[in-house]
Amino acid sequence: LEALAVRSLVAAGNQQMSLDASRAAQHYRDALALAPAGAERAEIRRTATSLGWRSGSMTSDEALEQYRTAERRRGPATLA
Repeated sequence: LEALAVRSLVAAGNQQMSLDASRAAQHYRDALALAPAGAERAEIRRTATSLGWRSGSMTSDEALEQYRTAERRRGPATLA
């Protein structure tokens, strides 16, 4: 049930990204609260952090710390 909730919240966040970064960030934070440890959680944290910073609800220092947390749990992101 939690996996379905996480997927639904991520989907809602994706739909809101271009419309309302603050609302999208909230969906991702909600998904993060339910997501189990692992690579998917790290990716959710990265997206939540990006949206939080873009919406102004997170300072640059807070965003940097969140990115570091995600990297420690998943490993460095590669640029494509």
